[in-house]
Amino acid sequence: MITEIKDTLLILGTTEEHRDELKVVLSENYNLLEAQNITQCLMLLENNRKYVAMLIINAPDVTNDEIRMLSDAVNAGKNNEIPIIFIADSKTGLELEERALLFGALDVILKPFSPLTIQRRIRTIMDLYAHKNNLEKMVDEQSVMIRNTNQIMLDALSAIIEYRSTESGNHVLRIRRFTKMLLEEVMKNCPEYELTEEIIEIISSASTLHDIGKISVPDAILNKPGRLTEQEFEIMKTHSTVGSTLVRQLSGMGDETYLRYAYNIALYHHERWDGNGYPEGLSGDDIPICAQVVGLADVFDALTTKRVYKPAYPYKEAINMILNGESGHFSPKLLECFKHIRSDFVELASQYADGYSPKSDNIAVPLPTPKWQASSRNTLQLIQAKQQALLHYIDDTVIELDLDNDLYHVVYNPNPVFDSIIPTGSFDTIIDSLSTSLLYSEDKNVIDEMQEFVSKTFRGGNEKRRSFFVRLYDATADNYQKYEIVFLRVDSGNPDQHLITVVWHREDNQRTMAKARGSLHSSPALYGLVSTAIRCELGKDMRIDAGTAELYQLTGFTEEEILNLYGGSLMKMIAPEDHKSFEKAIRDAERLGGKMEAEFRIVTKNSGYLWVLVKGRAGLEADGREYFYLAIRDNSKNKMIHQQLLSSIERSEMIIEESGAIIFEWNLIEDNMYCSPKWQDVFGYVPVSENYGSQLGIATHFHPDSLPSVQEAIKKIHEGEINVSFDVRIANVSGQYLWMKITAVGVRDDKNTLIKIIGMIQNIDELKKAALELKDEAERDALTRLFNKATTESRIDEYFHTMGEGEIAGIIAFDLDNFKSVNDTKGHLFGDMLLSQVGLSLKRLFRTQDIIGRIGGDEFVVLIKDIPDRKVLKNRCELLRDTMRMMFEKIVPDVELSCSIGAAVAPTHGKTYIEVFRHADEALYSVKNSGKNDYKIYSARGKFEEGLDIESRNTRIDSDDPGRWEWLSEK
Repeated sequence: MITEIKDTLLILGTTEEHRDELKVVLSENYNLLEAQNITQCLMLLENNRKYVAMLIINAPDVTNDEIRMLSDAVNAGKNNEIPIIFIADSKTGLELEERALLFGALDVILKPFSPLTIQRRIRTIMDLYAHKNNLEKMVDEQSVMIRNTNQIMLDALSAIIEYRSTESGNHVLRIRRFTKMLLEEVMKNCPEYELTEEIIEIISSASTLHDIGKISVPDAILNKPGRLTEQEFEIMKTHSTVGSTLVRQLSGMGDETYLRYAYNIALYHHERWDGNGYPEGLSGDDIPICAQVVGLADVFDALTTKRVYKPAYPYKEAINMILNGESGHFSPKLLECFKHIRSDFVELASQYADGYSPKSDNIAVPLPTPKWQASSRNTLQLIQAKQQALLHYIDDTVIELDLDNDLYHVVYNPNPVFDSIIPTGSFDTIIDSLSTSLLYSEDKNVIDEMQEFVSKTFRGGNEKRRSFFVRLYDATADNYQKYEIVFLRVDSGNPDQHLITVVWHREDNQRTMAKARGSLHSSPALYGLVSTAIRCELGKDMRIDAGTAELYQLTGFTEEEILNLYGGSLMKMIAPEDHKSFEKAIRDAERLGGKMEAEFRIVTKNSGYLWVLVKGRAGLEADGREYFYLAIRDNSKNKMIHQQLLSSIERSEMIIEESGAIIFEWNLIEDNMYCSPKWQDVFGYVPVSENYGSQLGIATHFHPDSLPSVQEAIKKIHEGEINVSFDVRIANVSGQYLWMKITAVGVRDDKNTLIKIIGMIQNIDELKKAALELKDEAERDALTRLFNKATTESRIDEYFHTMGEGEIAGIIAFDLDNFKSVNDTKGHLFGDMLLSQVGLSLKRLFRTQDIIGRIGGDEFVVLIKDIPDRKVLKNRCELLRDTMRMMFEKIVPDVELSCSIGAAVAPTHGKTYIEVFRHADEALYSVKNSGKNDYKIYSARGKFEEGLDIESRNTRIDSDDPGRWEWLSEK
């Protein structure tokens, strides 16, 4: 078996230096993802889990909570397949090691570390984990094979039991499939049961053993054609307890999860929701969900198949019996799920009927009974639709309150009186608005009582209902209407949760529509200025009940022509292509409280179709019938402008699509980011969208080194720069960083306030990498791949220019002693190989942020950045000397080859490359004149740190051009 290859290491380092310490060692062999904070690390881990082989943390300030978060995130993956390694300083490593190992880290590596050591340890751990995951997959597969073998045996055993009761083995098959179908529906709609596909497979398999206890029931009782006596029924009921005992005795099978479900199913599948089942009389969700589902499946199968004691019931009759509790009460949620997939039950029951097998082509399967029309909505949506239908009938405004979280939700609002106060704010805001604008002045005390009740009495007591009566102003009726405000406690099953449903009921229970001011509205002077108003009967044709004549100015048709040509139907006057969108708007209006807004084309007498904008509201009249009132306005000019704008946008999008660019829009007011679908095509995941600004530096996929460029660009746009363009690196779903060019512009309102930043992101990864490779090629020495002479000098000078106050650095200059004899005795190809090995050793000995260069044939320079003291420089010189000595002894033992090293300190010995290097060069030649194969550090007092006199003045390294160095006098 081949385990999926993983080659990405995720590095968490809170500073660039912490990340760079590892990059120089690991970048050649692995793909690296970099995170500079815990949030970004968690996001990269989530999006790239299948590619990440290891998480390496080099962050000394990481807290216990952050370590725990990382460990939990890693453990969220299957089989805990990502090891965690910590890098710690030797001074604080013990304390961090204990914390890290306690929270799940696999290893802690102390600094300073050898590059070879960390590479070997990482590779060893990765190989062990690959082997571990491979073994776990093999175990999983073998477990499945064992489970399948056991399932065959148990199916056979169950079939034997069923044959004893003259039932066919298809009963077992049907129960297993009924169980799986119903569990899948429960999983979709009832997340509180925490079902998964794996659990469903186990439960449906375990359902085979639901009646295993019948093996203990005598044949005379099991196959009795008539009604069982009370004593016989008591014996029959023992099959559940006997079955659970038999399952417990099967523990040697090894699959404890399977047996645990089988035990609960065998014992409890005859328990009922109302507590009237057996053997223990459990009720509600005290009955395991696996037993509830198998119990319902078993009842359906028993009702719809012929048994020795009864004929088979028709499917519809059996379903109604289950829904109405004639075979025991089941969970209301379970019944809703069952109703939604009842047609699937019927189809399966027909296909797997007793005596038939869908696997056989020689047996004619009976035709299934007529199938119910499948619903396009799931179970939860159907429940909500039923609730909306009931609310539509009640025709009252309904609001839900969550007192613990200060949330409110307007479930249904058919009343225009509340339109101005409900959509915004909180429930307290609604009450305040009522008090200041709509409330009858003498009812102020009622509002105070209501607020007192909600905040104290309702929260602390057990009262289930309380009503308050107030009078509110209705502008449509130009008077005050009396309302009953009813507070209803919602039982969530959690005594610490306080949920309330608030019903606003107007006592006359009718909506009063505004009376038309006849003479004003019918004035010809208003034609074309105000909307056309009509009233339609609710129905498929939306027949116009009143206002037909008003359509004349809009369509050119008279009232008589509309009746004769279109039967007075508004729907028939609407363009056929717009029927579906108009019907949907009407349906949504019924669901959302009776209000609708739509745009469609309506036929005209002379010019085809006219675009109109329609706003409407449902109204209940005194005759008990419901109508829809519509205000229709000519929208053709706006539509034409809109279509032109859309065409322009489409052309722009086509051009952008051809370029492969990603369009983005950052709404600064709402702090939301929109990216075009091309983002997912390029990167493979959904980008961060909500609260983008607050997450920019902590939870985005930008490479940490790119964040300063992003923040600088945002700053420029805020300061008024018209547009900015910059290059960044962004991680894709495979854990690879891609180079992208971002071009952005700011959008300001009429007050010159920046409200949006829009732009496009172009993939320049191949071009950028090619350019970087060319630049790198120009800066590198072809043989050793170290920096060449010119690049070494310019980079060191650049670093000296940016050094902070109190910061010190060390320059090491060295060359190989007697290297000419290597070329003379071994040949130039061997000499080149040796120089290449020296370059590799230097990369391993020094950090990635240090500057390493080859400045001549066998001459090298290293700048060690930001060292704490001269002792570090001394240690590095010793390590370099010893490493070179061991390497030469191994590669060229027959040649007396060594290296001489000189070092100097900046800014003590100079502030430019030339100044500091001159003193390192002096120290180098002092070593050469003293016997070679050693190091010395220059002293500004005219002595070397090792106490030797300066014996070499005005010297230069052999590879330098004559006259290159001009010595500066010591002060």
